[in-house]
Amino acid sequence: MMPWKTSLRPLVGATVSLYVRGICWVVGGILCLHALGLASGAQAQPAREGRVVLNDWPAPAAVPSDPAVQRLPEVAALALDYRYRVQPEASAAQWTFTWSWQPGDSLWVNGRPGPAARSVLQGFRMTQVEVKYDVLVEGQQVAEMIVAVDSFRLAPHPARYRFTVDVSASRVFLDTEGAAALSYLKAGVTLARPTVLRVGFVEAGRTAARRSGRSDRASRQQPVPTIFTPRIGIFIGWRVGPDPYYVDRDDAAGRAAPRTTMGRGAADEEPRASGDDDAGDDEDDVSLGPAATVAFAAVGLTALVGGTVGYYGTGEAPLGLMAGYVQPSGGFLLQTSINARVLTGEDRQHLTAQMLGFGNVFRSVVQPAVGLGVHVETQDDTYSTRAAVPVGLVVNASRVVVFGGVDLVGATPMVGLAVNLRSGR
Repeated sequence: MMPWKTSLRPLVGATVSLYVRGICWVVGGILCLHALGLASGAQAQPAREGRVVLNDWPAPAAVPSDPAVQRLPEVAALALDYRYRVQPEASAAQWTFTWSWQPGDSLWVNGRPGPAARSVLQGFRMTQVEVKYDVLVEGQQVAEMIVAVDSFRLAPHPARYRFTVDVSASRVFLDTEGAAALSYLKAGVTLARPTVLRVGFVEAGRTAARRSGRSDRASRQQPVPTIFTPRIGIFIGWRVGPDPYYVDRDDAAGRAAPRTTMGRGAADEEPRASGDDDAGDDEDDVSLGPAATVAFAAVGLTALVGGTVGYYGTGEAPLGLMAGYVQPSGGFLLQTSINARVLTGEDRQHLTAQMLGFGNVFRSVVQPAVGLGVHVETQDDTYSTRAAVPVGLVVNASRVVVFGGVDLVGATPMVGLAVNLRSGR
């Protein structure tokens, strides 16, 4: 046996012990915090969520030949993601809404549709929107609800705008008593069959005609607005519910501020609002970026000590690295991976970190492997964690190490390919 291998063995043993203890502490800490969170929220109702999409809007019969509707982009998809949590003690619910939209292929000009270049359609910004939804419980309509924003500047997908409101049950649905609304919310409601009440757009690159008292420079900077109110009839008599959940946005300061008039109810029932549009998501959105940085740093340190490093990925988190110490009789690998949303800061981020051990049980280059780790996911500004239990096989072919397996908890495939830089030394 070479002298350096003899001197390295205690170091490797200490490193393995250190990392195993570290993984155990990290996994145990996350699980404890998760358990504490569940205990503290045991009295709260579970959050419910959904998504409703309006496709291919507007219908030709709904577009009038109105000079005010000069240029209106076809909307291929107008999506509203919603999530709410009932607060029984306050007879209220907290709602989080996220708007996004995607233009189609046509542009309505003075009431007539026609093809338009993709660059022109992508230049539109939605400035206001008001949509009425049917509220369903177990597939049956029980009420109606209006969701609206009257001041923002939302670019096409992937841009989005999110805001949160706390509202009493008596104000959440149209023409619905508070007790009935609260019972619907507890049973679980679904929004369906959207009807556009009003929508506004502004087109980048087009400016309004110069008005008296304005300079040429000010005129060039004034975009042309299009405010469209479809022909859907007038609400008379039965509309006794709340006003829409309007949210004003202070674009100049980059902050979102709630209106002072939010419909019926006391002033202390006004919502807390937060928005994200062209600038991206809220600064307070949760992110796995810092945790991923620490995890990849640990993998890098392991690569320096152990001499084996390469690619690793899973079905949920395909971008990753693995590193460790490998010899013919077996070894260990520290593996971590993320999905692309961690890099872009979008929702539904995934991070996996785990320790994998394997040995020459069958006296072959194909060696069984088993490990333990943790998988973390973000959704709607909250974290969720679960254990990761990888099992599989390692092809330990001297300089090349290949891993293939599956996470028993998440039923997610895992693959890895690494190079043993110390093989043959």
